[in-house]
Amino acid sequence: MAKSDYAKYSEYYRNYHKKYYAEHKEKIQAYYIANREKIIARYKAWRKNNKEKCKARSKIYEQHRHRSPILRRFYDVKRSWKRKLAIIKKYGGECKFCGVKDPTCLSLDHINNDGYVERRRENGSNTSVGFYRRLLRAPVRSDLQILCMNCQWRKRMRGPDYTKWPDIKSSHCPAPFQK
Repeated sequence: MAKSDYAKYSEYYRNYHKKYYAEHKEKIQAYYIANREKIIARYKAWRKNNKEKCKARSKIYEQHRHRSPILRRFYDVKRSWKRKLAIIKKYGGECKFCGVKDPTCLSLDHINNDGYVERRRENGSNTSVGFYRRLLRAPVRSDLQILCMNCQWRKRMRGPDYTKWPDIKSSHCPAPFQK
């Protein structure tokens, strides 16, 4: 079969299945709901009896997952989160000023507020992906610290000397060094 014939064939069946599903959507969903356990059991049995095919399919899936923007976004977010957790752990695991340990609130801070210089030096890249990747390979740097977002804003608005900050207490971020 020539490549152009295959393309026509696959496009025809793709359109056919879309049209069929659109016309019979309620019937297909009702069948699935009525026979859900049987369908799942059949899939599990097939996977159990065809482990090599499953491995081959997952290998193909991994090679071509970049083609799907939704999957690519999912894996990028997952990978970025793992990198962020590794960086947070490497640099102490808690906010330097208030001690908050929730990783969703923590971020990396340049002590001397010179992050823009580093970004400009790295060809104008403004993403954390390459930066985190380099930090994971490099030894711990003395010009970086972990701060929660509240302390990041306090530092930005009131300056880096936390002893001059007013003693503001909140349930999420206590006053500096009130651990």
